Amino acid sequence: MKYINLHKKYIAEVHQKFKNQYGINLGVGSKNIYIRLKYMYNNYVGAFFVFLSIKLNLSANFITFSNGALGLIGLLIFSLNLESYKFIAILIFFSKNILDNVDGFVARFKKETSEFGDKLDFYSALVYYYAVIISFSLNNYYESFDNYIIISLILIILLDVFNPIRIKSFKTKLVKVKKNIYKKTLYKIFRSSNYDGRTVITDFMLLIMIVEIFLNIQFLSKFLLSLFLLFKFSRNSFYIYKRLTLK
Repeated sequence: MKYINLHKKYIAEVHQKFKNQYGINLGVGSKNIYIRLKYMYNNYVGAFFVFLSIKLNLSANFITFSNGALGLIGLLIFSLNLESYKFIAILIFFSKNILDNVDGFVARFKKETSEFGDKLDFYSALVYYYAVIISFSLNNYYESFDNYIIISLILIILLDVFNPIRIKSFKTKLVKVKKNIYKKTLYKIFRSSNYDGRTVITDFMLLIMIVEIFLNIQFLSKFLLSLFLLFKFSRNSFYIYKRLTLK
């Protein structure tokens, strides 16, 4: 298939996916300039990688593995405090959705969809999520050497690991509660600037990292980490409360 045909097919599929799953218009008619510009970049670069992947006969799972590996490379750059490469890591983090969309398209194009591929995709997304949060924290820590940053990071991860909704006996009754939270709380604001809360939080962290690197300040990330920690604690407490009060 020629590049122009793959390009059109890929862009159309991604636009339809976002419209069906998230109710978001990625086209020129989108009212949100941030979404329009970000996904214009994601989609056009993604179309090139789709063409390259099919020409080189790369499997969808290989693309997903590569995407996760890039996330780990970004994390390694911040873990080792490699100043000269930090903006490369930030670009990798910002571009995470490119290969995430490419692997799904290639899987469907080559009829390689599988349960293993879905799980691999899920874990790749987790790698990026925690890679950004950890990098965000380490970027501040290496500048301030404030132990509060590390303590906050550990608590945030622990609150995620011990999220009550992960407990089987809790999960069934809390699913509806979670959906209502997504519809009626700050997640509604998050969706105005991206398609889910997790993505907009990580994008906001990337923006703060850029500002702090250029201006050599640290208070912005400390403030956001404190808010994020408060949110995680409040969320877990609310889930426990709802589970205990639901019949």
